[in-house]
Amino acid sequence: MFPRAISSLRRLLLAAAVIGFGSSANAAVYHGVWDPPFGSPFTNLGWSGEADYYVPDSCEAIGATYGFVFNAFCAPQAVIQSAQVTLTNLTSSATTTLVFNPASMHIFAMDYTAGNLTDLITDNSNFIDPATTLGGAFNWNTEFSLFFDLGGPHLMWRECGSSYSSEDHYATGYSTYDSGHTSCRYGVNDSRNFPPEFSITRVPEPASLGLVGVALAAVAGVGIRRRRSAAQ
Repeated sequence: MFPRAISSLRRLLLAAAVIGFGSSANAAVYHGVWDPPFGSPFTNLGWSGEADYYVPDSCEAIGATYGFVFNAFCAPQAVIQSAQVTLTNLTSSATTTLVFNPASMHIFAMDYTAGNLTDLITDNSNFIDPATTLGGAFNWNTEFSLFFDLGGPHLMWRECGSSYSSEDHYATGYSTYDSGHTSCRYGVNDSRNFPPEFSITRVPEPASLGLVGVALAAVAGVGIRRRRSAAQ
């Protein structure tokens, strides 16, 4: 009885390996995290974030071979599945979370090291108004947008209002534009002094994890039956 159970267990583990290999051949899912201070001009602001990336096998193969791949060469193309940032007042620890629209963040290119995704280049996400200043960590009219480049994630801010003059804009050193009677100024987190320490890890495929779970449950069942048989 016990050798037969071991044989079945081996088949389950083999199936898990085969399905895991097959599903990774279709696509890979990566999870990225980061947690730096924002820096100037919002020196009392921290921002941590996470994002999920769906990368088809066509991208994975090119990246593993050449170390860099333009998304336009992939069929289908890689996409961002989710992206969010938690803003934190570093003094009071008050927080608010911004959930960005992943469809607004097109991936242009991806960078690989030893066959694994390490960085990517995207355009900007939609801007989000936090509807709070977190106790003065930033201004009442500050909005935020997320993007990625080969230096990791970046959080762009903008402030729009008719009270801004062009002289004030240029004095700050940030880019500006005028739209009708409303002027906006822009900036990005200080990644030079506060690098994001960005890390991306590959997420195991659910199918292979499920079969491994079944196999482990089978191992537990075999052990219980053996103990019961020995006790009789």
